[in-house]
Amino acid sequence: MTCQLAQMKKPSESTERLIESLYARKRLWDRLVKPTQPDEIIGLIQDAGEPAAIPDLLPFLIIGDRRSILATAKAIHHLLQKLKPADFARFDEFVRQGYSDWRVRRESWYMMNPEDVGHLASMGEVSISLLGIASCHTNGHVREAAVQELGKSSTGGELPFLLIRVNDWVPQIRSAARNLLLNRIRTDYVSHLATWMPLVLRLRYAARDDHSAIIEAVRQLFASVEAREALHQGFQSADQLVRRFCFQVALNSSAHDLLFVMQRALKSPDPQVRREAVEKLPAILPSTEAKELLARARNDGYMPVRRQAVRIFAEKYANEATQEFEEALLDSNIALREEAQYYFRQKGTVDLLAYYCRNLEASSNRELCAAIAGVGETGHMQDSHLVERFFRSESSKVRAAALHAATKLNPDAYQDTFVLALRDSSSKVAHEAVVALSKKPNSVGGQRLWEVYDQCRYLHGQRWALFLIARISKWDSINFLIQSLTNQSDSCVDLSRRYIARWFARYNRSFVTPTPEQLSRLRNTLSKCNLLLSPGTERQIQSLLKSF
Repeated sequence: MTCQLAQMKKPSESTERLIESLYARKRLWDRLVKPTQPDEIIGLIQDAGEPAAIPDLLPFLIIGDRRSILATAKAIHHLLQKLKPADFARFDEFVRQGYSDWRVRRESWYMMNPEDVGHLASMGEVSISLLGIASCHTNGHVREAAVQELGKSSTGGELPFLLIRVNDWVPQIRSAARNLLLNRIRTDYVSHLATWMPLVLRLRYAARDDHSAIIEAVRQLFASVEAREALHQGFQSADQLVRRFCFQVALNSSAHDLLFVMQRALKSPDPQVRREAVEKLPAILPSTEAKELLARARNDGYMPVRRQAVRIFAEKYANEATQEFEEALLDSNIALREEAQYYFRQKGTVDLLAYYCRNLEASSNRELCAAIAGVGETGHMQDSHLVERFFRSESSKVRAAALHAATKLNPDAYQDTFVLALRDSSSKVAHEAVVALSKKPNSVGGQRLWEVYDQCRYLHGQRWALFLIARISKWDSINFLIQSLTNQSDSCVDLSRRYIARWFARYNRSFVTPTPEQLSRLRNTLSKCNLLLSPGTERQIQSLLKSF
């Protein structure tokens, strides 16, 4: 059960009813006919399994009879086990927030004295949980007494509460918790520290004090041979920060199992872990096993990993570097393609444009898209005809790649193609067209863009047409933006209203005088669409028109 703070603000209705019955004053007849004891109700609350009920159970530790105190202690201990390690920091805040959510029935807990902490410490195996909650008390003296009592335990159960209190807002409590915690960063506590690692790593972002010494001590402990097993188990942690920490420590140690660690790291779904692993590969090269890992990294789904693998090939296997960089010329990522292009420009051994032209016959869409992109990256204006045939490809990715290359090579020659592409069924293709047209939207003209907006069957095409209409000449733009309010799509109308608001906000950036024809069109549009404008917007436009 994951306990998020948002879910803990209030117990469920059924649990709330149990709590209410626990505090209800029973009439004599009810007590005779339904002699339900408080410890029985507390047991039902325990079975409900909601940690959010803990603040309403706490007072019974102070005011309850012997049976209800024991039942409460057991229930609180049980409910606290429902929390995951990362939830403890939020629970600390939640318990204190109960003070602002004041209820008279909780007064006995909030008014407890430091002397009462000793009573909690005498309750056997559940005392750690009770002391831990007391260490979250609003009274600093109670928290300090609870921390001192927690320091007498060496079961590991005290760790989460000490890790929270090392960031307490009271310096004396922080110092006491810090000393107790540092004394527990030792080999016999490795398994406990591994369990509560999310709270350790949380200290990196805690701002009340500098906790770097604690984190570094934990790092050094986990880098030791004695902690290797716990470190390996951390590779499978459900917490991303813990996994990253464990891999980072393992990859930066000089242990004999570095190859094993790298094998695990390069299989990790976390790209940051894989990137750090491939950067450490040169440390164990050359070897057959390490080269197999390098080949895996070369085909990784994350570009920085692939790029680093190619660089390692160039450094460690110079005779294979040319082949690897040649394959990188057809990588799907522009950054890796450009690195390969730079490599061959330095070598002078490959005609890059010719290479990409040869691969325009590739059967794989991935390689074909990369080849088309490569033509755009290495060709010149006169080479734009090489990608024309792909404007009508069945693959939207190929069409988008062709438009992108044409935009780089000779955008002015394909304006009509870009306008038609605004109506494409693929939003990616339409986006490439917008990128090309947005540099000179006035060259297309408002009327033509309006036709695209009015006739396009796809919402993304209409939105991109509006984007361009908002960027044409000032007085044409406002005319078509007002007309666009007649669209049936709410999202388009909302976008039009935002563009109209921006038009007014930027009105004084230019002082272009509208032509008589533009004024006539705008007045005609207003007469047809004035009901679609807000009264304020209409008044603003009418006021502007009167000034001309």
